[in-house]
Amino acid sequence: MRPRPRESTVYAGSLISRLPDQAQPAALWLRSVTGWGSRRRTSNQPSDPEPFNAQHERAAIIRALIERARVTCAIETGTFHGVTTEYLATIVNSVVSVEVDPFYYSVAAERLSEATNVTLHLGDSRTVIHALSIQPSFTDQVTLFYLDAHWGDDLPLADELTMIGASWSRAIVVIDDFEVPGDSGYGFDNYGPGVRLDRTILPPLAKWRGAYPSIASEQETGSRRGWVVLTSPELSHVLEQPGLAAPWALSPPETCA
Repeated sequence: MRPRPRESTVYAGSLISRLPDQAQPAALWLRSVTGWGSRRRTSNQPSDPEPFNAQHERAAIIRALIERARVTCAIETGTFHGVTTEYLATIVNSVVSVEVDPFYYSVAAERLSEATNVTLHLGDSRTVIHALSIQPSFTDQVTLFYLDAHWGDDLPLADELTMIGASWSRAIVVIDDFEVPGDSGYGFDNYGPGVRLDRTILPPLAKWRGAYPSIASEQETGSRRGWVVLTSPELSHVLEQPGLAAPWALSPPETCA
């Protein structure tokens, strides 16, 4: 399991620094209890981190996918610090992001407080995706899903994908921390039998296609975490681009009786 360590750091533009002097002691106490009003970073993460784990090749491919498919909405699960959320908000019309951890929700809310096209939710990603899946204002859009809500043995990934496949006809899904077969230089999440982020965890989605990055891990930057792209049938053509390996099907091929 990749831990989410919480090493405290406060920056000059924090919410606390904007409060009147007499209110700051109480706010400092509140921060120590809840994490409100601060930004924390992991010991191995730069103070100004980049989106997509600072993986430049991945960022370029995802941006190309967004442009080619003319994506208008991004839905992210696992907001964390909100860095990727913030980036997505600069290249699509609207972003919805879900974070289950109250501390990281507060960190992201502060970072994104001036982003008028971002909606943050505190809660379980499955609940939020289900709520969005019954709203045509979301399901009718060309949507990028960035799925990163996996921190333990209760992985919402299969449920997330099942709901997406049932409700969005024009969807691109990028899954973070996913095994890239044949390239051990890409890290991925493995929580034991049945909770390993590889192809076996994906539900069957009729006529959906998937593709791994073709960029070798040693040519990537940043954390070098593995990932995979999945598309609904209507958008399968976007997988035919530099940086992605040959696509494959998410369900067994149909056979004649």
